[in-house]
Amino acid sequence: MAFYGGSGRGGRDSIDIDFDRLFGRGGQPPINIQTPSWLGKVFGFGLGIVVLIILLSIADGIYTDLLWFGSLGYSSVYVTRITAQIYTFIGFGALFVVLLTGNIWLARGMRRRSPVSVADGAPEIPRVLVRIGWGLAIGVQALIMASVAGGFWESLLSFKNATSFGIKDALLRRDVGFYIFKLPVYRELQVWLLWALILTLANVGIAYGLGSDFARLRSSRAAAIHLSIIGAGLFALIAWNYQLDIYGLLFSHRGVTQGASYTDVHAQFGAYQVLVVVTGLAAIAFIANAFIRRLWLLVTPIVTWLVVLIIAGGVIPTFVQQFQVKPNELNLERPYIANNIQATRHAFNLDKVAVQNFAAANQVTPQQIATDQVTTKNIRLLDYRPLQTTYNQIQSFRQYYDFPSIEVDRYLINGVYQQVMLGGRELDTSRLSAQAQTWVNLHLQYTHGYGVAMSPVSDVTSEGLPNFIEQNIPPEGPLKVTQPQIYYGAQTSNWVIVDTQQQEFDYPKGDQNVFSSYGGSTGVKLDSVLKKLAFAWRFGDLNIMISDALTSKSQILFNRVISQRVQQIAPFLVYDRDPYLVVDNGHLYWIQDAYTTSNNYPYSQSFDTASGTPINYIRNSVKIVVDAYNGTTNFYVADPTDPLIQTYQKIFPSLFHPLSAMPATLRAHIRYPEDMFLAQMDMYLTYHMTDPQVFYNREDLWALPEERFSQTTGTTAGAQQIQPYYVLMRLPGQSQDEFLLLMPFTPSGKSNMISWVVARSDGANYGKLLDYKLTKDRTVYGPLQVESQIDQDPAISSQLSLWNQQGSHVIRGNLLVIPIGQSFLYVEPLYLQAQSNPLPELKRVIVANGNVIAMANTLKDALTQVFTTTPTQPGAIVSTLPPATVQPSAAASPSSSAAGTPAPAATPTAASAAPAPALQPLAGVPPKIASLAQDANTHYDRAQTALRSGDFATYGKEMQAVQADLQQLGQLTGASH
Repeated sequence: MAFYGGSGRGGRDSIDIDFDRLFGRGGQPPINIQTPSWLGKVFGFGLGIVVLIILLSIADGIYTDLLWFGSLGYSSVYVTRITAQIYTFIGFGALFVVLLTGNIWLARGMRRRSPVSVADGAPEIPRVLVRIGWGLAIGVQALIMASVAGGFWESLLSFKNATSFGIKDALLRRDVGFYIFKLPVYRELQVWLLWALILTLANVGIAYGLGSDFARLRSSRAAAIHLSIIGAGLFALIAWNYQLDIYGLLFSHRGVTQGASYTDVHAQFGAYQVLVVVTGLAAIAFIANAFIRRLWLLVTPIVTWLVVLIIAGGVIPTFVQQFQVKPNELNLERPYIANNIQATRHAFNLDKVAVQNFAAANQVTPQQIATDQVTTKNIRLLDYRPLQTTYNQIQSFRQYYDFPSIEVDRYLINGVYQQVMLGGRELDTSRLSAQAQTWVNLHLQYTHGYGVAMSPVSDVTSEGLPNFIEQNIPPEGPLKVTQPQIYYGAQTSNWVIVDTQQQEFDYPKGDQNVFSSYGGSTGVKLDSVLKKLAFAWRFGDLNIMISDALTSKSQILFNRVISQRVQQIAPFLVYDRDPYLVVDNGHLYWIQDAYTTSNNYPYSQSFDTASGTPINYIRNSVKIVVDAYNGTTNFYVADPTDPLIQTYQKIFPSLFHPLSAMPATLRAHIRYPEDMFLAQMDMYLTYHMTDPQVFYNREDLWALPEERFSQTTGTTAGAQQIQPYYVLMRLPGQSQDEFLLLMPFTPSGKSNMISWVVARSDGANYGKLLDYKLTKDRTVYGPLQVESQIDQDPAISSQLSLWNQQGSHVIRGNLLVIPIGQSFLYVEPLYLQAQSNPLPELKRVIVANGNVIAMANTLKDALTQVFTTTPTQPGAIVSTLPPATVQPSAAASPSSSAAGTPAPAATPTAASAAPAPALQPLAGVPPKIASLAQDANTHYDRAQTALRSGDFATYGKEMQAVQADLQQLGQLTGASH
């Protein structure tokens, strides 16, 4: 086959293809194929248009993003990031182009000078097609390799600004910062260079072989030298990979725990060292082959490498693991288990958990209820799941308003510190009618949500609905919300343009609407044709260019969803799933928690996040505040001791502020984040055990407790895992009430409670974790056991079944375990929702205390019932649970002490609740003693009366008076000490 370039008739290039020579057939005339002369020009023009569109899109994205960052005051943040991306893209792309084109040029040059450059009868491709082909091939490959390398910008900046952890790993004695900041870069570079050489080898092979006789090519000295040197480079990179694999042993999954195990240290470590030497020698042998040219120099290193890889890298470690480690696993793995425990506890901040014993008395006493009024008044009866439906039913007012989430927080309202539920009334334009979804409505008029709704966690109306503190449109309530507009929120996904000639819809008022204009300043001003054109291109909307409603003062607002907004600014942080709204000085703010994470902490066990990304290090290092009106976004460092955030502060010095710079009124609302707590507690189920032998045997393995949420006709729904919940309560031994995140625990495979852990959120105690371990000589009911008692109680279960059969649906709220004094109250709200009208109403409250369980209309009534055991309110049900078994002594093993049911408690009776008879004066008794006895009896009677009426405050005062009288009697009679 032969190609002939030339000029044919009509200005066409002709190529004659001799198929006779190509296929070895005789007597066949050559076929002439003519191509238009303008075909190359059309192809070039079309390719140029495509490239231009791509470049314009990239440039437009950079330009509009730069404008957006500038509007927030973060131009330097974006410049740092985009500069790093551009440098890595161009730098690695140029490196690849030089590497590839240099080798291709060398190969083609040697081929042209070689006597085997063109085989007899081989096709000679026209030079223009060759150049186009090579240009496209190199361009596409370079673009792919540059794009891959462009993602290295964050790790390269972290490498440059790495911060020491001050902690060394247990095996190789390198600082932890090496594994988190530097090892990932070495891995990225090794893989990138390996692929660059593989692609180079393939292209060079094509360059040598194109149109050549391969039989003669094998004897080409130039080709042998060239390919041998590339092969040497590949083996050098493979040797580097094995060296990196030695560091990778600290993340091995071979042993009992993550990290280097006995087999890794005593077999795999040596195998990698041998493989480094073997592949290094193979690289030297390939270089030698470039000059000596002996077949054994190529074959021997490859065969040796494969043999060593199979035997040293596979067979020997497997043999050691199977026949040496498994029969004696605990003894051999003990030090490596200890390394994993220590590293994991530090990586998840579990080494800071303060452990305390909790006596777990049989039941809460009325006096403890009376002295801990804040806790009982702030028991969260309003479950956020049905509450969201209720808020949307009675506080949204229009179809286009929505409460996307309901959050829990604490506020000082009218001088009372209390726990509340609240949500923002956001605008959802997708709920507008189809006719109303015009361009003007979607982007100019319906621009923002409006106001909040807030209710106490335990206060409801007589109908079982929230008793709102803040409500309605315009806002009504003691917090005096003066700027209720929500331009930035949890679901404000569409872009809008404000300060236009079209007034914005503010809020509905009767049959009319109230309109307003935006007064913020963080939007991007559309004050030039270039900006309008840029955003019209970005959003694919020509109306931005041609609308008469826009003026030079108009601002475009985008990236308005809180999670999207912060991710755009700082993509290197990991964000909590749940930003929450805060009312402060009449304004609305969002607080978003952010984490620094890594999966490169040596010896630490990995945790699979909700997104599926494994991590083995986490810190809640950043708190972010976003103004719901103006969009101002501030990043505050909450954990300045974290080396990762210290590194990011070096990279982006203008982005982060100290937590002390956050306004104190906003700092009062920061809370320990649920996602962080869930990750820690998931690890703490196992890593509360610090003894390697106990850990290996899983003797004290815990589990997250379960509860029931819904109830269908005649049955109960399956159990689901309890989520941690916020409580406002007083910790044992503390004098102040605190906002806490609480989670109870049960033994693995059991349902009784074994521990409860809290994360503190207030003031100087923020971030402290406390583990209250229950005594092991008795067993305390776990949530699911209390749920079972509710289901098995004939009176309660029949009432629930009756409700479910009357066109209604029973929703069981969170079963809350509330520590009070040295025992627990169990509280579960019951909601009733009509099938025809999804408006859940709180209808009953179930309270369990010791072995008494009561269901009543209100929490106050239910508490009264469990302390008197005699129903005094309509609809109340009181039952006595079966007595619990006493567990063995505290010396029993953790696993054995986990079984059983709660310890017995004295069952109150109606007689015990009756007033004691008045004391009569006794002959011969001194008047002072008789008076004190009579006074104590009077106060006791008053206390019991208050108890029966649910007045725990009066009960507490009267019992304190009784105690004072008894102390004086003791002093007079000599009985005190």
